[in-house]
Amino acid sequence: MELPRCFLRPMAHRGLHDHRVRRIENSAAAFEAAIASGFGIECDVRFAAGGLPVVFHDAHAQRLLGIDAATDTLSEAQLCELAYADGSRVMTFEAFLALVGGRVPVLAEVKSNRSLPPPAFVAELSRLATCYKGPLALMSFDHEWMAAFRERAPEVARGLVVSSAGRDQSVTAPDRAGPQGEAPSDLLVASDRIDASFAAFDIKDLPTSASQALRRIRRIPVFAWTVRAPAELQAAISWADAPIFEGDVVGPNTRS
Repeated sequence: MELPRCFLRPMAHRGLHDHRVRRIENSAAAFEAAIASGFGIECDVRFAAGGLPVVFHDAHAQRLLGIDAATDTLSEAQLCELAYADGSRVMTFEAFLALVGGRVPVLAEVKSNRSLPPPAFVAELSRLATCYKGPLALMSFDHEWMAAFRERAPEVARGLVVSSAGRDQSVTAPDRAGPQGEAPSDLLVASDRIDASFAAFDIKDLPTSASQALRRIRRIPVFAWTVRAPAELQAAISWADAPIFEGDVVGPNTRS
């Protein structure tokens, strides 16, 4: 499946959040700011109690909501009672899609916690993604989860997130490209297994032999995350097809 070209633009990491104006990551205000500036949106999706898909980064609620609770134990009713520092609420993925309404492309990173995907979560996220009328793609460090979504939502674009920093991925990240630029087989096999439409690489790793192989041999786009400085933006321009960025490093209404 080919990723639509509308995705090949700067993508605001967790929306266009800004602590200086109390615009919280993955909040409605951050998403509206990204849309107003002409950027695509990258967001995080994980499951709350009962497999409910919510737009939230952390596995624990302390940092963002100030309570000692794992995110996957919180019910929708409990989440409705909790607020970010700016007074806004955690969004369900359904509410998030309704807010965006197809105005810009969305890259949704599915957080796996190194666990098996709960069937209720896979079913509901697949339903929402399949029914959504706007440009939407799912991605994850965990290729097992992406394989599950290939089965349940085959028409929704999928991708792998890759880093050498020992994050929560189940795919071994590649070394930097050597003289021959040989691509590591594990990542390419995983890409083929999920029928990947794209990949997202840690900007600190680029270029890698795998990223170059995916672009040149598989002919699929590569995103670079998380771009926060001018030098990183230049690296993304050189070695990727679009940046996933934070802050003021990319100007409004800029295209890659």
